[in-house]
Amino acid sequence: IKNTTIQIPQICLRSVSFSKDDSDWGSILHTHGFTELFLVVNGKGNFLFKDSIYPIKSGDLIIIPPYVGHTEQSLKDTPLEYYVLGIDGIIFTKKGEQTAEQIFFHLKNKAVFTDLFSQILREARRNEYGADAICQHLLKILIVKITRLQNLVPLPVQNTHIAKECAYIKQYLDSHYIEYAGETYAYE
Repeated sequence: IKNTTIQIPQICLRSVSFSKDDSDWGSILHTHGFTELFLVVNGKGNFLFKDSIYPIKSGDLIIIPPYVGHTEQSLKDTPLEYYVLGIDGIIFTKKGEQTAEQIFFHLKNKAVFTDLFSQILREARRNEYGADAICQHLLKILIVKITRLQNLVPLPVQNTHIAKECAYIKQYLDSHYIEYAGETYAYE
């Protein structure tokens, strides 16, 4: 086995859940102060951001950076079933890019990722000795698999809680301006 040093930021699993998007879900646009990993296990629907809508289906993985307004919405007869992980201390960028934006991709081998998400949820619910350590190790494995599969760069980020209005301003500035060698430039 080839020894490879992989730099994964200091991370903390903040939340883990499995949900079914029933008809009573209001699909309310919301933000979080942490990165979310959203894995669609079954169903079809849409993933909504402030200004855009993306179709999603079983096997899709969405990475949502902190403070990006989002929500999910099932199609009428195909309710979404999905796992969501909330992670403090990390953002993902595509190699060569400067900012973290939402990332979508379809998993060809959904079972491997579904199993990791499921194991993390199971351990978190057990609340037994060592469950937190197991969750952290499984989360690191998941992050390595995602970054390797999609050629992403995991970067450390200091998660701070800010007002929603400030989050929208930060998202706009991050999306439209880049700092290069100490100078700030607007995207064309």
